[in-house]
Amino acid sequence: MVDTAGERIYRARRTILQMLRDRGYMVDSTDVDETEEEFFEKFTPSPQRDALTLLVQKRDDPTDSIFVFWPSTRRSASSRSSGTWSG
Repeated sequence: MVDTAGERIYRARRTILQMLRDRGYMVDSTDVDETEEEFFEKFTPSPQRDALTLLVQKRDDPTDSIFVFWPSTRRSASSRSSGTWSG
């Protein structure tokens, strides 16, 4: 079975939401438990990456938040870089 880009994005988003929830961020359980079909109804089978942006706060400290975005360009695993983003 060949995965589509939309299916891979769905699984990655679900994993990110689960990780955020496990680390104490306020994540709506309906987003975490969303089925692939519900995801595609909301975002289409080829979702726009900017529509998937998340900004969530810590449950015990609302001043601590995290911004999750999906870059518009793809990079191979060997060329990934990490850094601090500030605005």
